[in-house]
Amino acid sequence: PLCAAFAEMAGIAPERVELARNGVDLERFRPGDPLAARRRLKLPEEVRLVVGVGRLVRGKGFHTMARALRALPTDVHFALAGDGPERPAILSSAPSPERVLFLGSLGPDDVATLLQAADLLGLPSANEGWPNVVTEALASGVPVVATPVGAVPEMLATPISGALVRGGDPVALAREVERVLAIPRDATRIAAWGRRFTWDAPIALLAKAFEEAFAA
Repeated sequence: PLCAAFAEMAGIAPERVELARNGVDLERFRPGDPLAARRRLKLPEEVRLVVGVGRLVRGKGFHTMARALRALPTDVHFALAGDGPERPAILSSAPSPERVLFLGSLGPDDVATLLQAADLLGLPSANEGWPNVVTEALASGVPVVATPVGAVPEMLATPISGALVRGGDPVALAREVERVLAIPRDATRIAAWGRRFTWDAPIALLAKAFEEAFAA
């Protein structure tokens, strides 16, 4: 879908477009000890933790995730890494302030720690291309519940990776979050799926494209 959309916008034949996707840093993003990760970030230890990573803007849908908490058990909390203008709206959407944790902007290493601490990544965005945080979560052994936008369906093309849910529907989102959280997590299998998205393939594709361009 991304290649077709680009070809249409650029006015060129679809067969002339190849997708060079983003990759994931497997040295940084990998499974770890969730309890140790929570202690490093001073996160609650006795809750089920859904995390979100990104700018706190309307298009990310984090207010929908906060609203979905109303239909989820009280031990499900939402931790957000990022800043932005939607923070008040996200907070007001939640059933109680203590169930939403605002961590502010985090560096890559702290994001990796946050993903190790997570039970699930929530990304109910209105629009995405190839969101790095999805492959980072998968490589960390964490399932993902996200909207089917951009390349997300390709990234979550196996049931072990999580679930897709329509955007803007907190009830449907809560249902899928609860269903995925109830599945015994196999972090090893999820991480193995996430490791499919290394930088090797896109780098090889780009190198080949540049070689052909220079040769022409």
